[in-house]
Amino acid sequence: MNSKLTYKLLLIPITFIAFACQSPTKYKPKNNGEFGYSSKKLTENKYRVSFEGNSDTDKARVEKNLMYRIAELTKKKGYSHFQIVSKDTDVMKNLDVNYTGNPVVNPYATGFYSYSNYRYPYYAYGTNWAYASTAPRTVNVEKRFEVVAYVVMYKDDENDKNLQSANEVMKNLKKEINFAKN
Repeated sequence: MNSKLTYKLLLIPITFIAFACQSPTKYKPKNNGEFGYSSKKLTENKYRVSFEGNSDTDKARVEKNLMYRIAELTKKKGYSHFQIVSKDTDVMKNLDVNYTGNPVVNPYATGFYSYSNYRYPYYAYGTNWAYASTAPRTVNVEKRFEVVAYVVMYKDDENDKNLQSANEVMKNLKKEINFAKN
């Protein structure tokens, strides 16, 4: 077999696997450190509902998944309407800085070992080397969102304009939800 063809055939599954691993969080329950939704019953008709997305899931998608989960849970528990009493969005950031340059002597760090914003006495490490401020580096910022809502569920709308219909929310968002395959 031609070596170029073999290389291309091997590259296809590797590329597919790489892109499959980096996809937005699917709509599914949160299990053992995975991302997804979770619910906790507080009283008969009050729940704490959350949805956490991975770094490839934007804030809008996380919020839509949360709304869909609230509507789905409302129907599952025998209610028709719900009201979000409180909602909070948490942003978790992970900053990763990798220096790719070689360490150089820093004349301003004489007597101290310097790395980033930390300085140690020279005798702790035996030299006064540090990365130059112009050393090449890569910076990767990973951002994840988690939305938590406290919800009260109702059997009917009771003519309250603040209540949302679970059926309407599910109907309007169903096409935008990325469901996990069972």
